[in-house]
Amino acid sequence: MERNARLQASLRRWLIGAGAFNLVAATPLAVPGIAERYLSSIVRFNATLGLPGTRPVPPGDGWMLIVNGAGLALAMTGAILLHASGDPRRRLGVPVANGIGRLLFAILILYYLATWKLPAILVLLAAIDGVLGVVLLRGARRVGSTADPR
Repeated sequence: MERNARLQASLRRWLIGAGAFNLVAATPLAVPGIAERYLSSIVRFNATLGLPGTRPVPPGDGWMLIVNGAGLALAMTGAILLHASGDPRRRLGVPVANGIGRLLFAILILYYLATWKLPAILVLLAAIDGVLGVVLLRGARRVGSTADPR
């Protein structure tokens, strides 16, 4: 298999994995009623592991609208990543934009963990997003640099 085909296949697998992660992890946040139980289960799991952090106090009555909207946006992003996996070379903008977004999100998670005493288990989410961000950016760069000039 030629180098470019191998790089595209690798990026395709990472795009599928990142998209599936988004769909599985974020879809429960998009559904009213389920989102509250999903967030509570994360807090309970954090406490079961004996990790520091407490449940954040919601800023007001409409806070779940923001959570549901963010869950929906993340799930749609997962679908976009799965779509991009169909032809990674022609859709390099998707892994680049997603990689940058994931790195910024990982930084935001770490900031809020340090300042708001959020459940420490969210470090795992920051690590996953940080790794996926780096891998997607690196994969897009490598696939883009070996693409046939046209």
